[in-house]
Amino acid sequence: MHGAEQLEAWAAAVEASAALLPRLADCSAAWRQPGEGRGGQPVNSAGFLAENIVVRLVNNMSTDAYAWARGAHSVAAETAAALAGQPTPPHGSPAWQLWRAHSATCRMIHWAAQPGTLERLPAALDVHGWGQLGNGLHLQLFGIQVLLAPESRGVVLPKEYSRGFFGAVCAAHMAACQALEAAAAAGRVPPPLDGAAGPLALSLVFDSHFVGAMGVALRGCPQLADPACLELLRRAAACAAGPKNGSQRHEGVVTLLSRVARYCGVAPLPRLAASLAAGGLLEDLLEDAAALERAGRMDAVRQATWDSFNAQRAIAEGANDVVEASGRAAYSEQTAQLLSRLERVVCEMVKVQMSISVARGAPPLGFPEPPSSLAQLAPMVRQLQQPATRVAEVLLEYWQLPEQAKAAQLEVAQAAACRSCAYLRCSNAALQGGPAAGEGMGSKRCSACRAARYCSEQCSRADWRLGRHKQACAALAAQRQAGVGGSGSGGHAS
Repeated sequence: MHGAEQLEAWAAAVEASAALLPRLADCSAAWRQPGEGRGGQPVNSAGFLAENIVVRLVNNMSTDAYAWARGAHSVAAETAAALAGQPTPPHGSPAWQLWRAHSATCRMIHWAAQPGTLERLPAALDVHGWGQLGNGLHLQLFGIQVLLAPESRGVVLPKEYSRGFFGAVCAAHMAACQALEAAAAAGRVPPPLDGAAGPLALSLVFDSHFVGAMGVALRGCPQLADPACLELLRRAAACAAGPKNGSQRHEGVVTLLSRVARYCGVAPLPRLAASLAAGGLLEDLLEDAAALERAGRMDAVRQATWDSFNAQRAIAEGANDVVEASGRAAYSEQTAQLLSRLERVVCEMVKVQMSISVARGAPPLGFPEPPSSLAQLAPMVRQLQQPATRVAEVLLEYWQLPEQAKAAQLEVAQAAACRSCAYLRCSNAALQGGPAAGEGMGSKRCSACRAARYCSEQCSRADWRLGRHKQACAALAAQRQAGVGGSGSGGHAS
């Protein structure tokens, strides 16, 4: 790939290919060319053309685009400057082009995940095809991220990004990841003809890029960290790491969780860290670190121990933020009971923190500062593991309370409103015209809030039935009236 011009051509090709896939599926189902193909199966020209779109175009060109974005430092600086105070990147800019390709790929995935699609394109949609499609999507997200923050490790993106186009990209990405997982669970991700099956086949979809991309999405839009997303991340990480007693398991867990920690910044997000702890993955990490220590893999042990420590610290910070905020707001009886439980388990964790600090001769205030040596850090992490897990379990319950979930849903809806179709599961593969609100062909506003746009009444109704827009529509309307003025009536695209 050479320059932004090539990126524009590639994004246009991805968008055009997405529109072509349904037509190829129709041809594949209706017309087959005799001959011998892969594994002795009849050649299906339309099906293999679709396979090349998925593998050659989406995956390979996404790899080139990501490599170009990583080296385009001046473009990254221009992108950050152009987005200052703006919800979306300038039309035609590199970030806009990558967003365009990412949106088209998301629509491909949702279209392909629909019941009945597999039977029409079996060659393109075996597990290798799904894995390549997902990998291309993840690389597109990574490319957008490096344009926003070239030095991704430890860089905190401005909060407005989570409500603007990057939040929209992350929300759409998470929905696509959920579609991939749902298709696998429903048996719509079959093993390839080379015989890979079971956990091996699934790991071609739920690989380290899948886990790392979910980490980017949660960092870019923390409000996405609902129980379903966090559980998906936990399952994907466990699957990608391999069987519990497999020879590669120890290295796998350490590598994956280190990748998540890196993409989420120096310390994992509190919600992500709490999910990993409550789901048992941090406990697995410590067990695997012990096994790696016996094998003499001290670099991996050091990484695992630091990742565990950072996750525990993120859990403590998240709990402190919740407790401090509770003193400034009115809340329900259910919330009061949960906050009381949280305070009790936080006190238990604080006692352990204080005992660690006293034993080290340090002031018993706040979370213990990490020692410089691994020999001192490892026992500290093991001491904190159980109380941190108990705090994590209560935190997750708190974040699932209706009033907490409602605030997160509104921010996700604000981000989705930046899209040409606010329905995050849009499967309109033929949609063209651009990824931003008002750019897509046939884009119509919700008649109630006048903030969200949809590519069709079908998507508008689907988003309403799903409940995401229904729960945020009135709040979006109020925000629009306060900031822009005007209102509508009804509740469907018009």
